[in-house]
Order: sequence, then C-alpha cells, then structure tokens
Amino acid sequence: MTDAADLIDRLAGLAPDSPIAGLRRQRPDIVARMQGAYDALFEPPDPGNLTRAERAAIGLRIAASAHDKAFAAHFRAILAAESARDHADAAEGLKPGGERLDMLMAYADLVAEDPERTDPAAMDRLRAIGLTSRDIVALTQLVAFMAYEIRVLAGLRILAEEAGQ
Repeated sequence: MTDAADLIDRLAGLAPDSPIAGLRRQRPDIVARMQGAYDALFEPPDPGNLTRAERAAIGLRIAASAHDKAFAAHFRAILAAESARDHADAAEGLKPGGERLDMLMAYADLVAEDPERTDPAAMDRLRAIGLTSRDIVALTQLVAFMAYEIRVLAGLRILAEEAGQ
C-alpha cells in the first residue's frame, strides 16, 4: 500500500487529502509500522503453517465479533479471492469449518475474549493440528493486532465524524 492510501485510511473512509489523514501523516513512522505489521501478519513472505486464507478467516472472525463492517468486508474479499468461502462461513459461525479451522477459530476466540486461559493445553491442541511454536505466536499476535487496529479505526471514525468528514 502506498503511504497516501494505507489500509487504515481506506477502511476508515479517509480521503488522502482529508485533515484526519493529514494528521496521521504527521507520524509517517507510525503509519508505516502499522501497515508493515499488517503485512507481516496477514501476508508474510513465509507464512509457516498458517495459510493466507486461515489468517484472513481469523481476521474476519475478530472483525465480525467486534461488529466492524469495513474490516469484515476487507477479509471477506480476501477469502473470496482465495476461493475460501468455507473459511468465511466458519469465521462468521455460519457453518463448521472442519477440525483445523474450528480449532483456529476457538483459539482466536479464547485469545480475544479470555487471554489468561491460553494455557499449555491450548497450545498443545494447536500443535496437534500442525502448528509450530512460531505459528502459534503469529496467530496470537494476529488476534491482538486486530483488536488494536479495530480500536484505531473506531477512533479515526469518531474524529472524522466530529470533523464532518
């Protein structure tokens, strides 16, 4: 993504020349790091044992549970491009996704809702479906990052609304 139209600006509905987008550009290092973190978590060059579709499904799960329509639409589009409708259905709780996908969704829910319960048994269940320690760390970071991104978006939307943008 270019600095003029990163994912957060697009999802917040900010025009590149808007005052709120301009405010964000006063800290280009933060904008770049946020986009870089998104890219590293959702589109890493070496995804390990978490596929792009699984990562997008987890993003959709967190976005849907937070009622963030823009983020949810973003991840639905990725899943459509990946021909992974089953992942979208599982993420939104419409249909079971199979043992692996359901386990990933359960873990994402656990981290999002009650992270203190992410005990060794939860890690063992993920290892049983083929995840490595590196994959589990990435999955956990992905869930935490989504919570952060959703809060950033909510704040920007409030600022934009108050500014009449």
